[in-house]
Amino acid sequence: MKIELYYAPITCAMAPFIALTEAGAEFEVHALNFRTNEHLTPEYRKINPKHKVPMLVVDGRRMTENVAIHLWVSRTFPDAKLIPADPWEQAQTVSLLSWCSGGIHPYLSRVNNPAKVCATDGSADSIIAKACSAAAMVLPSGEFTTRTPRCVAAGTSTLSTPTPARPMILSRQAAAITFAVT
Repeated sequence: MKIELYYAPITCAMAPFIALTEAGAEFEVHALNFRTNEHLTPEYRKINPKHKVPMLVVDGRRMTENVAIHLWVSRTFPDAKLIPADPWEQAQTVSLLSWCSGGIHPYLSRVNNPAKVCATDGSADSIIAKACSAAAMVLPSGEFTTRTPRCVAAGTSTLSTPTPARPMILSRQAAAITFAVT
């Protein structure tokens, strides 16, 4: 099986990179440079019309979205135990992954690239401050610290603690969304 992952460093696409690595999968990495808009090139749009990352390609078949990719990895490499076997714990895991994707990521993307939201001169600081404030309301710990010019999501340990029923990958998933944005 040929597995390829299109991702950009310091984005939510680090989560499937970590999952594939934890699963012991052999995969090829295609790192895209978002700062140079490599994800918007005609070449990348041809293979991924969404022009986003992550994108997983398995034997020529394409899949996007972190939750779907995590489910595929966990089912393809069950010995890695990336997602618990218990149906309730599985659902809780999917809930956490979905929350990271839909609850936190929109704020972090605004912090990382305020011009994507509003290109008006002088608006970046206001956008970053509002995104950090909103993110603080959705984090379980309520912690979201700002340090000029960085914004760091804090409280990874409140998202999950590794246990035999809840493997380390959940903490690493949380770590993938807990990063300094430059």
